[in-house]
Amino acid sequence: MRLRTVRTAIAAGALGMAALTGCGINGTKSTDDPTIAGAVTGSASQSASASPSAAGVPEAVLPDGVSLTVEAQPTGDSQKDAVLAGVTARYRAVYQAIGRQDPEDALYKQWTTATVKTLSARQHDRTYIANLVGKKHTVTGVYRVYDPKFVTLDDAKANVTWCEDQTKAFAKEVATGKVLTTTPSRTDYIFFEANLEKAADGRWLTSALLGHGGDSRCQ
Repeated sequence: MRLRTVRTAIAAGALGMAALTGCGINGTKSTDDPTIAGAVTGSASQSASASPSAAGVPEAVLPDGVSLTVEAQPTGDSQKDAVLAGVTARYRAVYQAIGRQDPEDALYKQWTTATVKTLSARQHDRTYIANLVGKKHTVTGVYRVYDPKFVTLDDAKANVTWCEDQTKAFAKEVATGKVLTTTPSRTDYIFFEANLEKAADGRWLTSALLGHGGDSRCQ
């Protein structure tokens, strides 16, 4: 299930679950109509490979009932595995913030950067979390992240794409515990593209993020 939040303040720089253009982060043209980036009401799921934490960076605690599965780990390439671990850690941190009902939770900020203004991953995540918190919703269910691909990769930066299946992920009312189930649809499959940067401590942090709901590349 996708939580559709229309982003209305693009010009003001409030980059959130945005209605995106047809171009990728680095100028590549998409053949699918874009929708809202990262707009899900669902479950953060635990990956088969636990996300690493550098000294001083705690592991995320997922909300009850949330499962995050990140497929295709390990790849056999240590650098790619480290990048995908950064992707996984950011996911888990975002869902921790949702579970805590705190758009300013520190952990997701430790897995994103503030180095870009256009398609900023940190602002995207904050807007996503704040939208759910504003509705007094948390999440439950299963998130499946799959088919990761490396567009570019060097010692300092990476451009990665992947798909996310949200057909078994739902919003849940905090006060009542009621799960807001929906019928699975094409829009529950989301194609993501992200730029990541390597931090001084070796972790890979997401700097920019873009998503297309209902993308044929994920079905």
